[in-house]
Amino acid sequence: MELACQIPRFKHYGFFWGFVKSVVYETLDAEPNITRHQLEDRIRNAFLLITPEMLAKARASLVERVALCLESNGGLFEHLL
Repeated sequence: MELACQIPRFKHYGFFWGFVKSVVYETLDAEPNITRHQLEDRIRNAFLLITPEMLAKARASLVERVALCLESNGGLFEHLL
């Protein structure tokens, strides 16, 4: 049996990227001549700011979405969230 879940955008994945991006670029206007190495350091440091609570919330959301996907036999389920 082929089950192709149509999982809507995983909002917490987007949250992590949005969070990291905002931390990395929050002071970029004040430092327009940032080097590649400095940018890489900012990215690494931003990921270190992700808390266990943030990860737990993202995990719980993913588990909920997978369960709803299975209950809807791989169909759309975003309206159930």
